[in-house]
Amino acid sequence: MLSNSKPAVAATGDCPAHKYLLTLAYKGTTYHGFQAQLQNHAGQEPREFKTVQSVVEKSLRRVTGSECRVVISVASRTDVGVHAKGQAATFYCNDAQFGLQMAALNLTLDRNIAVTDIALVPEAFNVARSVGKLYTYRLCDGAVQDPFQQDVQWWVADRWCQANARRPAPGEIMSLDLSLMQEAAACLQGQRCFAAFRDPSEWLPSNSVRHVWHIQVQRNQPGSILVEIAGDGFLYHMVRKLVAALVEVGAHRMSLQTLCQLRDQGAHKKTPKAAPAHGLCLERVFFSGDQVPFRHQKPA
Repeated sequence: MLSNSKPAVAATGDCPAHKYLLTLAYKGTTYHGFQAQLQNHAGQEPREFKTVQSVVEKSLRRVTGSECRVVISVASRTDVGVHAKGQAATFYCNDAQFGLQMAALNLTLDRNIAVTDIALVPEAFNVARSVGKLYTYRLCDGAVQDPFQQDVQWWVADRWCQANARRPAPGEIMSLDLSLMQEAAACLQGQRCFAAFRDPSEWLPSNSVRHVWHIQVQRNQPGSILVEIAGDGFLYHMVRKLVAALVEVGAHRMSLQTLCQLRDQGAHKKTPKAAPAHGLCLERVFFSGDQVPFRHQKPA
């Protein structure tokens, strides 16, 4: 389990433990999510899943030469298949010059994980207390998906086939209505209760009010759409549920009026199934003192 308390990498002698902030980028395809966890089988010793956290911690221990387990705390525990370019994590180390070890650390990591920055931070810095996050979600609405993008982009034809119980006929148009998606994005911005966009299998938090600062939907090339979502925090699967709703509106399977009703009524059982994890990427985590370009942006 992750912990925001000081882990067991204690200072020795007169050498104080220093707190470092790591910026991590990873392709989540081959990992069992971010958080370290054990898999249990009857009659067998528990084994550790391969997660981003477990891989990074092992590399940190190797580079620091610590005899204790190095434990990292993280800003966002991404799910299985979710990617990141700007994940934030902290850990303790006795080396006051550890910031110079980034190359050595990257040499010990899997090829799908990279440390892109190391910064010394004050003891009072708490990585779990971010002021906001920025996510992107990549969609493909073309007739053919680039096989080199299939791990980082959702081909929406998959859901079209499920909705229509058939494969598209040759030449059948699959593209999403971008202008409708942009209208839908505008109605989902702002500070309100987002209970309708939580995962129904999860417990209902005491407060489902979140402030979505910014949702932008743009077509960056034919057959490819990028959705950008930023806010002060998100419920479990909320970003993927918001993207799924935008896709339903863009595919003319849900009206703007219906979307607004679901938003206002909090009827989570009627909202679309969450978009797949593999199209989602955590781009950046914002902390107090950071310049947040979307924070005071008014909905369109």
